[in-house]
Amino acid sequence: MISSIKIGDRTFITKRAAKMFLTDQRENGVTAPGLEAFFSASAPVESRYNAELQQTELWSGEQRLSIKRAIDRAFAGGDPVELARIRRRYAVERARDIIHQSARRAHLDANPACVSCGSTTRLEADHLGHTQFKVLWRQFVEQNRETTFDGEIVGDDDAWLAFHDERARFQTLCKPCHIDTTAARRYSSSSGSE
Repeated sequence: MISSIKIGDRTFITKRAAKMFLTDQRENGVTAPGLEAFFSASAPVESRYNAELQQTELWSGEQRLSIKRAIDRAFAGGDPVELARIRRRYAVERARDIIHQSARRAHLDANPACVSCGSTTRLEADHLGHTQFKVLWRQFVEQNRETTFDGEIVGDDDAWLAFHDERARFQTLCKPCHIDTTAARRYSSSSGSE
């Protein structure tokens, strides 16, 4: 990792400062010189309002730009180990995003109360036992090495979704109970009692 990055003619020593600057560029709709180089964009960087998501985004041509990813890559400074770690982290985030509108949604529709406290608000689907998200993701990556790179899905989101939905089993928990359950699992696995 490197200690500072340049965006145009400005230097940033923290990810937070760089993010604040780029967020300001996005929200004000006026993009500073040098953003194309920072994002490795082939077309001018511009701010666009996405009415469907009700948010302002940075775009280059037909490509939506991610401020967080660009900053992470910039601070990695070309370090292959750090870049591989970043790719894996974003692949996992993408895999989580894909499943949010899958069998998980159907489970919540069919089971609208927390199994722990009975709450009907702030509900989440918790993966049960051997079908924990991280276990399923590892299995998918192992079985599909030819279509993954450092744990990153190369092109078959549908294959991941089908794999997940075939195997996942859920319980409904409200957000506070889900946090408690996850913490208890982490404690249990770190103490070796699993």
